[in-house]
Amino acid sequence: MTKLLIEDATAADLDQLTDYFVIEQGVHRAAHPELFSAVDPAAFKAFLCQSLSSSTSYLRVAKRQADIAGFLFVEIYQHPGSIIRLPRKFACVELIYVDPGYRRQGVGSALLNDAKQIARLERVDRVELDVMAFNGGARDFYANQGFADLSCRMDAEV
Repeated sequence: MTKLLIEDATAADLDQLTDYFVIEQGVHRAAHPELFSAVDPAAFKAFLCQSLSSSTSYLRVAKRQADIAGFLFVEIYQHPGSIIRLPRKFACVELIYVDPGYRRQGVGSALLNDAKQIARLERVDRVELDVMAFNGGARDFYANQGFADLSCRMDAEV
């Protein structure tokens, strides 16, 4: 097996990352069509392109040779605080995806370790992420990577 390289995404990577997002969004939309929109690939690619030059965004790819095995999108947030919560700066994994052909080969772990390294570079001590309740495999994976429930958002139809 060739070595895994994690690096900044480039404009040349965006078509593949968009294809991956279409797949992942389809899974989420199938589970919760009331929450997740249909993907506009051009709009998503434009979003990714914009993130390449953002000072608070990190778009990273995991590659084996020239193949993109997965990607990671991390955003750095500065919360000013409120009457309820303390001010804080944190890193949030907004998107993570591993190509099915590369799963269970350490790609996801390497991407999450990269997110933690980004947090350290940004001088923050927390990495957060959201995971849908229906996604048991992802929840187990994140728990094995040291993530724990921070809160639980619930909803009810009215």
